[in-house]
Amino acid sequence: MSLQYLIFPVMIAFCLQALLVMATDLPDRNSAQSCLRPYLNRGPEEQTQVPWEHCIGRVEDKQALSLLKKGQYQEAAWTLDEGNTQTTQEQAELILWFLETLMRDAAVGDSDISKLGMGGATKPMSVILPLGVHGVFKKKRLFHPSSSYRSEIAAYRLDRLFRFRLVPMTIKRHIAGHKGSLQYFIRGAKTASHIHGYRKSPNLNVFDYLIRNRDRNSDNILITKGREIAIDHGLCLRRFSILGCCLAYTDQIKKSLGVWSHPVRQHVLHPSTHIREFVASGHILRKMERILYHDLHHELSDLISKHQIAEIEYRKTRLLDYLYKAGFLRKFSGM
Repeated sequence: MSLQYLIFPVMIAFCLQALLVMATDLPDRNSAQSCLRPYLNRGPEEQTQVPWEHCIGRVEDKQALSLLKKGQYQEAAWTLDEGNTQTTQEQAELILWFLETLMRDAAVGDSDISKLGMGGATKPMSVILPLGVHGVFKKKRLFHPSSSYRSEIAAYRLDRLFRFRLVPMTIKRHIAGHKGSLQYFIRGAKTASHIHGYRKSPNLNVFDYLIRNRDRNSDNILITKGREIAIDHGLCLRRFSILGCCLAYTDQIKKSLGVWSHPVRQHVLHPSTHIREFVASGHILRKMERILYHDLHHELSDLISKHQIAEIEYRKTRLLDYLYKAGFLRKFSGM
């Protein structure tokens, strides 16, 4: 009996020590931010290594740690977020805070800006930021239908809200006297046009349906290490887009005539007829069930109108109804 009384407090002490180690392994958010903040002031030419594990705790995922050491912060955050544990998701949030602060506040001189040779109506510019981070800046253009920097930023926020992990970080920024969107540049990615037999994933189908994307094509889908990345959302989140409608009708005419049209854009699917192509990952469907209009309004009201936000909520609810009726999702299942 006396041995049992002895073992019990020893076990409690051991558990408390383990919990203490776990708690101290991941610094609190304020401490982590204070630790990281000095590294935000480096110049573009400085390649100082950020002591990530000292600031945000031990990174168990070797791939994420390798990406951090290479300065591939968005990719590392996506990788950690996929861990689906509280620790990895908190670490991912700290990395995203660091990246957003860097992209928002870093000084950008004329020598850090150059035109990209990728064409396109919005004439994007490459921006060099500290710690080897590169961005793509699209300035506000008053009279071009596909240059809505607000749509670019709203698409990113929506992606992050639902945890699609498709759109690189995109923020509002003033550069060289112009207002616009600055998007994190994914290094080493290829467009989907280089991937033979490429088909959009259900996650991307759902995302494009929610944002009413009429111009998804293989040049604005990037692929790197098997990951699908969605860019170029200036035409999205609109009830009516003249350019988007023209592109869609042109593709329909070409398809009916048997003439080649864009291999991705011509295969636009709708959940009413291709519901299997909209069965997204479980964590996305859970978010869709739980996120309501007021959540969308909180995230997007400074970028798009109430009518546009209501349209997203309507399309989300409609898509869930298609999934319920087809038996791919149980109503109020709490999946």
